[in-house]
Amino acid sequence: MFAPSKNLTRILKGKSWTIRRFATPASTTDGSPSKTDKPMFGTVPSHRSYIFLHATEPPTSFPARFSTPIQRALQLQVLKWGGGVNFAWFGHEHAPRNTGQSTSATAFSALGGRLEFPEITLDNVDEVAETLKRHADGPIVSASEEIHLYVCTHGARDCRCGDMGGAVFKALQDEVKRLVDVDPSGAASRVRLGEVAHVGGHQLSGQLSLICTLHH
Repeated sequence: MFAPSKNLTRILKGKSWTIRRFATPASTTDGSPSKTDKPMFGTVPSHRSYIFLHATEPPTSFPARFSTPIQRALQLQVLKWGGGVNFAWFGHEHAPRNTGQSTSATAFSALGGRLEFPEITLDNVDEVAETLKRHADGPIVSASEEIHLYVCTHGARDCRCGDMGGAVFKALQDEVKRLVDVDPSGAASRVRLGEVAHVGGHQLSGQLSLICTLHH
């Protein structure tokens, strides 16, 4: 989605992270592999801004097609200039107390960093969309040391995300907890994990989005 602005090896001290290029041979007309491998990463459409509406339930409970009036209204606005809207879940202890008439949200853009919206309603959705457009144009308005990891667990939409996404999320959750137990003030304490609804366009599951907004 957005390229991290600092090498992960520098962020997570004591850990060596390697980004590997996974590829699958493309078949020719006779069924044999072609000479050009097709990369499997980076297949999600890019966005100038990506907005996560805070869900009251995990994506594992969503139907195959899930939307709300606020999500639809906001998507119509931001789609014009390259924005995308999705749902994120951070666990029961962080679930918003939404009534269905309002929601909170976290937005990211490559030029604007992270932006929090404490309340979005159908009455202020036009104003929110204008703020998001300015945020996408930059410059950075909110630098943060947080590292956000979002995993698609929307199993009703894609069974692979239900199986693999859940396993990926659990593995990340366990590892972050282990690192925080070892060093409560270390880099892992700045990691925020979320489950998200269907992302679309990807060729591998589970789908993981890494967002860093580190600026010095």
